Amino acid sequence: MYKLCGCKGPQIRSRGALKLYNVGAPWERMAIDVAGPFPESESGNKYFMVVMDYFTKWPEVFAIPNQEASAVADKLVHEVFCRFGVPLEIHSDQGRNFESQIFQKTCRYGYS
Repeated sequence: MYKLCGCKGPQIRSRGALKLYNVGAPWERMAIDVAGPFPESESGNKYFMVVMDYFTKWPEVFAIPNQEASAVADKLVHEVFCRFGVPLEIHSDQGRNFESQIFQKTCRYGYS
């Protein structure tokens, strides 16, 4: 014999407001994050730096030895900024490597 308890309706959860970003050109706004550590490669890299263009959704992945701001900034300048130009806006998770003074200077690269 089964005892039937009262039925509950679904709980309605409020969602946070989503921001709509208007991006007019490729590499005008980009996202960046660092993933790892992974097993060390033959070339001594343990982390991946991932950047993505908001306009085209084009991802780029770079192997880096550590997640220090100097390694991230160096890879950004030599692999991203040199090929695609300096974006107007960089979106990050505000990790320590993205808040450092060297990274702040790198973000002003090309702008005075």
